[in-house]
Formats: sequence, C-alpha cells, structure tokens
Amino acid sequence: MSGRLDPPLAPRSGQVLRVLMVCRISTEQQDVKSLADQEAMLRDHLAAAYEGRVDVKVIASRGSGQHLDRVELLEIERLIEGRGFDLVVAEDLARICRRAHAYEICELAQDHGARLIAVNDFVDTARDDWHLGAFFNVFRHEASCRDTSRRIRRSLRNRFAQGGVVQTLVYGYIKPPGAASDADVVKAPEAEAIYDEWFRLLEGGATYAEVADWLNGLGVRPGPACRSATWNIARVRGATLNPILKGERVRNRMIAKRTNKTGRSHNVPAPPEDLLVRHVPHLAFIDPDRYDRVVALIKRRTAKYKAKGLDARKGVSRKRTAFPGQHLTCGICGRLCYYGGHGRADHLICSGARDHRCWNGATVGAGLAARMIARAVLAGVEGMCDFDAALRSELEREVELVEAEQGRTAAGLRRDAAEAARQVDNVVAAMTAAGPSAALVEKLHELEAERERLDFELAELARTPAEPLVLPTKERLRALAGEAFEGLLTDSQEAARLARRLLPRLEVIPYRLCDGEAVEPRAHLTVDLTALVPGTGALEGRLAPLKLELVVDLFEPPQRVAFRERVVELRASGSSEKKVAAQLGLTVTATQRAASLDRLMDEKGLADPYVRMTGPLEDSKRTRRHRHPRYRFEPLAGWSPSDVDGPRAA
Repeated sequence: MSGRLDPPLAPRSGQVLRVLMVCRISTEQQDVKSLADQEAMLRDHLAAAYEGRVDVKVIASRGSGQHLDRVELLEIERLIEGRGFDLVVAEDLARICRRAHAYEICELAQDHGARLIAVNDFVDTARDDWHLGAFFNVFRHEASCRDTSRRIRRSLRNRFAQGGVVQTLVYGYIKPPGAASDADVVKAPEAEAIYDEWFRLLEGGATYAEVADWLNGLGVRPGPACRSATWNIARVRGATLNPILKGERVRNRMIAKRTNKTGRSHNVPAPPEDLLVRHVPHLAFIDPDRYDRVVALIKRRTAKYKAKGLDARKGVSRKRTAFPGQHLTCGICGRLCYYGGHGRADHLICSGARDHRCWNGATVGAGLAARMIARAVLAGVEGMCDFDAALRSELEREVELVEAEQGRTAAGLRRDAAEAARQVDNVVAAMTAAGPSAALVEKLHELEAERERLDFELAELARTPAEPLVLPTKERLRALAGEAFEGLLTDSQEAARLARRLLPRLEVIPYRLCDGEAVEPRAHLTVDLTALVPGTGALEGRLAPLKLELVVDLFEPPQRVAFRERVVELRASGSSEKKVAAQLGLTVTATQRAASLDRLMDEKGLADPYVRMTGPLEDSKRTRRHRHPRYRFEPLAGWSPSDVDGPRAA
C-alpha cells in the first residue's frame, strides 16, 4: 500500500474513507507493543496512499490465528457484512486469521463491497490478480507454521533425551531456581512418608477421594505448579499415575490434534513410536514393582466404569452435549446438571451435588426427560384456549412499544446530527474569521466524521423495514412446537439452541411421595412460544399469552400413584377390590396400596401425592450428601429457588 494505489482508494460515501484495521499477536507472552507497531505501520501506509479524511476503527487482539471461533474474528466478519467499511487492512493475511479461512475473508470482503489489503502479502482485492496471491500466501503461512512446529518438536525431543525440558512437577519434588536438567531436581524429604502411606491406602482399596481427604486433613499442599491449595480427585489421580514416582520421566504420551472447524486443538493418544521414556532413579519415591502393581489394581477396580464398546461421545466436544444437557438447572442451588449421575452415562445430576455443594442427589434420565418435556409442552399448547383476540391485543401493544423505542432512538440520532451540524458551522465560521489552524482543521474533520456516522445510522434505521408479524393459528403453533421438540429427541444441536429460547427456565427439583418413600425429580419450566412466531424476535419474553408455566414429572410413577384416581373412582361406583383389580389388570394388593395412598392424601389435605422437598432428609438414601465431611451447601450467588409452581402437566 506504499504510495498511490491502482486503483486508488475511494470512499463509497464520497467524503470519508471508513477503514477497518486488523492487528493481532498470538500469545500473552508476546510484547503487547507489537500491536501498536502494527497499527503505526498501517497508518503510515494509509497516509501515503490516501490524502483525504479517514475514519479508522482498530481491532487489536491476542489469540492464535488458527482459532476460527475467536470473538475478534467473528466481529471482523460481522463488520464486513454490515457494509460499514470501505477498506479492511492488515499487515498480512495471517494477522486476520490463518489457513484457507483467510482466503474466505478476502472473498467475504469482496462480496460486501469492502476492499481488503494485506500489505506485506501484496494482496489487494481491488486488483484482478489477487486470487493467486492470496492462495499462495495462505499456503506459505500454513507451511511456515508446520515447519516451526516440526523444529520445536525436534528440539524438545533431543533436549528431553539429554535430561532437559523439566517443566511442572508433582508434589514432593524441588526444582532449584535456574535448574535446566532433571539431575538438578531433588526429592522433598517429608514426601517420602507421605507417598508410602498414599500407596498403602490405595493398596487397601481406598478411593482417590479418600486419599484427597487424608492429604487435606494433613495440610499437605499440591505441587508448586498447582494454583489450588487443596487436593481433589483429579489431582490425586494425576499424581498417582505419573510414572516419575517410580523413577521414569515420560513425554509424548499425548499429542495435539487440530479440530478443523474451529482451529482449536485437543489432546489424543500419541502413536507408540512417539513415546519418550527417560530413567531417573534418583527421583523414585515408590519401588517400580510396587508402583506397577498398585496402578494395575486401580485400573482393575475402575474398569467397570469405562465405556463399554463404542463410546458414542468419543470425539464430541463436551460443550455440545445432547438435550437436556446444558439446559437442566438444579432448582436447589442453581448449578447446571451434568451427565454421569451415580455412574450412569445417560443420567444427569446436579454438578453441585457431585462436588458436595448441594444436597440434591436425585438423577434425571436424559431420554425420558426429553420425551416427557416434549409431550408436556405439546399438551400445553393443545390445551390453550382461543387466544387469538387476547394475543392480538397484546401483540399490538408490544409492537407500539417497540416502534416507540425505535422512534425515540431516531429522534435522538436526529438531535445529535443537528448538534454536530451546528458545531461544524461554528468551526467553519471561526476558520473564516481567524484563518485556518491545525487544531481547527482537526476539529472540523472529527465533527464531519461524527455527523456522517449519525447520518449513516439514521439512513440504516430508515432503510431497515419492519418484519411482518404473522400470528399463526393454534394448530399451526402446535405443529411448529412439534417440529422443534422432535429435533430434541435426535440430538440435533440446532434444536437444542432453539430449546434455549423456547425454555428460558428449566429447573429440576426433588419431590417426595407423601407416604415417605420415593424421592423423584420434577421439572419446573417456562415455555415461551414467541420464538416460533415469525417476526417476533424483538418481542421474546414480552408476550404473556404465548408463555406457559408447567411442572413435569421426569420419572415413571409407581403403580399406586399411576392408578390411584382410577381405583378411587371405581371403588366409589360400588365395585369390589377384586373387580377393580381385574378391570385394571392389577393385583388386589396394588389396589389396596393405591386406596391407602388416597386416604393418606385426604388426611394431610393434599391434592398431589408428591411433596416438594426444601431440605435434605435424614431417612432417605437419595439425599445423604449432607452427611459427608466435605459437604457445605453453597448455592450460586444471587440464586433463589422459584416459589411458584406452575400447572402440572400430565
């Protein structure tokens, strides 16, 4: 971009050139001054290529160019698509991002009327030959990354073989300042007895949790590289399975594999030929034979918890879990529920209960919960009365409010534009009277750029048409809800995202049968069907007629609960216990238990056989976490359980 460009730079508005500058450094360890250096270089080149007035926006970030889900990259794409900039400029394409996506950014800019220039790569999308240059530089940047990675791996392998690459160490090892080799590392004397008892506990059948409690009770802190001052299961397991305890340093057990969609890496087992082992007998705490025997015992004890056969979740990000994962919230402490409740991969449990911060230990079967929630919502939509008149009135009122807000925004922009124009006139008058000065010229440029920005926003507001609001019939609404919730039963990620809008509140709360036996989970949920109505994106959560409050059973009720009402109805008609049992296909004992439950409900004045739990029960096997020494009830900050129970869904 040095000197005049061919073709020359030209603003679409004819007055101010709007420029988006992109600067990036890869890591937190790099000098932040590099961002300022990149910006200064780009401003110098811009000044040499264009003498008119410019309005510059700079996006400066830290992050790997391989990562395609960076917030800054998404913001760059959004700004380009918004057609608010005439020029996108960067030091080279790799400053925007790496890999083939950098070429796609060039195409995106061209499609939306923005000119993209990568100075050091000599790429300019205003020229016909930019495609080949962009392709070549994308390949060159990728090849450079690969070559650098190979050189680093080669150097680290050799240095490890010579005793180097001593990074973080587990508890019990002292790395003197400046130590560059494992020969300089020594064992902490007090750790000898700790590790001996540690492995004695494991040999006796103790769990990692019990070892963690024992270490915390002694006040033993984890290794110097650990930020936490206490032990947990993961830290005990990591230290136990580290072969340095038997005098072996191991490297390259795992390697980083890139996920091409996002550019981020995750660890996978390395090929056996990549494994490096270095013997360091002076660092052994445990005899190698004893160490191997204990590790084998642990693996044998935990083998039953591993996935059997093909792991359906292998290779799938844990952040993209199937519904109701990452949707279901504990109604007691406010935390998300995680998969793996009580060792069952398809059951969810409160993450607070897992960490002994909540007493709600009830688990929820994911498949059953998804089916029951979908069925309850569809029944709720079917049970809606004729809401057209009420909803239309509510819709008209909300549309008026939105239009009023837009009107106030436009009025504010017009006021600001008029004020900017007045100030421009004042500065021009001052320059006419006193002559031009550098300060006045700079002020004039700032005011004119602000006025053009306000005029642009006003034009955009006027040009954006209001999306037509179409109110569907109740039958159409039910069909839309059916399509949305059908996707939840197929692990569809798109349906799961829609479920976040359809179910803004989805809490699981434990209930207990009034006869003092089963503890079961119920979902308290809010359904907002506004997300299914075209043209109401700005009105989500504001249309009361399209909202439902439901309580859904997330379990199959026992016989005495499922048949209670029918048994009572038949007995009231004069049928004997034997006839009722035969008619319902039950045993006489089952009908008697159903009748007994109904009498108990009458005595207690209950309309529902299940009673909401407000605290742990001493006589229940499902709520015993409060007895653990590590238990401390800690709800999330600002969390308060819902006190309102919506209508029950059958």
